[in-house]
Amino acid sequence: MANVGLRLTAAAIASGISTYVVLMIVAGHLSLAENATFLVFWSAMSLGYGIFTSIQSDATRAAAVWARAPEQGVERPQAHPRLVTMIWAAGAASMLLVLLSSRLWSDGLFLYAAAALALIIAVGQFGASTSAAYNAVLVGHGRHSIFAVVILLDGLLRLACVSIVVAGGGSLVSISLATMLPSFTWLVPWFIHRGTREELRRTRSDRGISGTLAAWGQTVLASVCTSALIVCSPTSTTLPAPRSERPPGPST
Repeated sequence: MANVGLRLTAAAIASGISTYVVLMIVAGHLSLAENATFLVFWSAMSLGYGIFTSIQSDATRAAAVWARAPEQGVERPQAHPRLVTMIWAAGAASMLLVLLSSRLWSDGLFLYAAAALALIIAVGQFGASTSAAYNAVLVGHGRHSIFAVVILLDGLLRLACVSIVVAGGGSLVSISLATMLPSFTWLVPWFIHRGTREELRRTRSDRGISGTLAAWGQTVLASVCTSALIVCSPTSTTLPAPRSERPPGPST
């Protein structure tokens, strides 16, 4: 168990360091105004990811209950919803919400490429939900080593994607897209490891639909309130500026 903890810690540290390297690379490539827009995008995307991180915590508990049921002589609740279905449905709903509401907030939030950045955030929401479902099942079934690989790959692939795009003279939009794509990193171990595919497909919640949604609602509310305190700092630097007073947009 100690070795597992070390692997998870090492993966988290490496992924965290790679994230800061990404921010440094982007800051050195984009103009000051473009980088300000990217940082707002990064914060907004992180807010969405925080929602599904909170859902992942409760889903991990439910997956653990499902995994340990045979050992404890408890019958598995076959009538309850599958975790992957519930979480992916929440991700699809979140993606649609972002897309349908983007005209209300994206132009005021982003200095440049508002529509494109809102679209990337929307797709990232669904990507975060798919990752949360897979990670919850991994940890719930005790597959911590694979979970550590997912954490490490997420950070390293983001660094690799951004580095390649920046080396090719990428724009604000292409760099933002490169930071979102690793949301689907979980597909790599899912494709390789058949056992996790079966666990993802079969694992069900230990509550009904209404009970699951009620529990997720509480965790999401707490997560959003906490994340908003962080996100509001960079976003507030651009919101007060009328569009007529903003710097001219980059050529894309």
